[in-house]
Amino acid sequence: MEALWALPAGLLALAVLLVATPLRLALRIATDPLHLDLRLAPFGGVLGEFALPRRRRGRVPPVEQPGRPGRPRTMPARQMLRALPEFLSALAERIRIDRLRLDLRFGTGDPALTGQLYGWLTALAQGMGGVTSAQLCLLPDFDRACLAGTAEVVLRLTPLRLAAPLFRLWRAGRGPT
Repeated sequence: MEALWALPAGLLALAVLLVATPLRLALRIATDPLHLDLRLAPFGGVLGEFALPRRRRGRVPPVEQPGRPGRPRTMPARQMLRALPEFLSALAERIRIDRLRLDLRFGTGDPALTGQLYGWLTALAQGMGGVTSAQLCLLPDFDRACLAGTAEVVLRLTPLRLAAPLFRLWRAGRGPT
């Protein structure tokens, strides 16, 4: 009878360990050619990294959803947007960025808007004091609209610590009940 409970108890213990121990996430993006690589390292990377499988490029046509009767969804979406800054702040407190590398060439087609965006990104880059290793190369292109480059971010998080902020954001999206 005890052997019958050993497998579910072991699986439950593994699930608890997965959400309660640090998880390392590595994301690499390149634009020319478009490439996305996402790797997870559970248990703080002790077992190594596991690449997440990529989906095939076949496009699936969107399925049209019939309209639901009842209250419109604009109000909860607005409340969710209002809750977004608090959610992002809570995420910033609970996620540690180990490495950030950004090599980006960008332009909006409007020199003034490109300069404004460059100023914001530069200020954001200077304010990233908590990042262990950051290499940022931002090249504005004032002549044309473009976005090209590579980005790599390696961060560490504990999934259980994200539960409360995610729940608050979800509850804000549901609207007043």
